[in-house]
Amino acid sequence: MEDPTIEAELGDILYAKNNININGIRSHFIIYLGSCPERHDLFLGAMLTHSPGGSNVSLKPSHFKMYDDKKKAFRVIYDESFIASDLYYKKMEWRPFAKKGELTEEGLTFIMNKIGSKSPIFSPLNNDY
Repeated sequence: MEDPTIEAELGDILYAKNNININGIRSHFIIYLGSCPERHDLFLGAMLTHSPGGSNVSLKPSHFKMYDDKKKAFRVIYDESFIASDLYYKKMEWRPFAKKGELTEEGLTFIMNKIGSKSPIFSPLNNDY
């Protein structure tokens, strides 16, 4: 996938092949939350994590689909999952992207209620702020 704003749906869980943080570590999966109205080189997303630390928000198994439309198991499903409590800018230059999971309608609504109205930020781990 080259352009999530065209090819992804809200709530898709994406892997970005070229998203490596400032520590040289491949970054977290991205929950796609929409295009960025101000800039076409960015989109909006949530950061999926296993860390309960800080103000991270706990998710539930019912927030994740287990299978795609063809009944193939998704790679990313609920696994003691959290999201960071911020809405993030994500970069198109991290392409290619691959869909690895999907939120349920309940999951997408939950996340949008938690962070959807926040002003997006760049993650300090991506050295872009």
